Amino acid sequence: MYNNFIAQLVFDSIREVSDFASEMLNPSVNDAFLEKDFVDIGINSIDYNHILAILTDKLNIDFPPDRFLTSPNIGQCVNTIAHLYAESKQH
Repeated sequence: MYNNFIAQLVFDSIREVSDFASEMLNPSVNDAFLEKDFVDIGINSIDYNHILAILTDKLNIDFPPDRFLTSPNIGQCVNTIAHLYAESKQH
């Protein structure tokens, strides 16, 4: 339900945090982007935390870092965030 919205936010956050990753990404969200691992596009643990802070702020949700860090690829991370965001809208 929110996956496209969240995918775009993650994409924008990655581009904001990492110039290196920005150069590796296509100009828009696509399936190839969602299949990538964060490490494969040069995102390190400091970048993870910065991206998480951006998403937490933009979505106004608490997001446990361990759930973010254990997502093997960007698509699974998007699914997890979309699920948490949907749950926050129900309350």
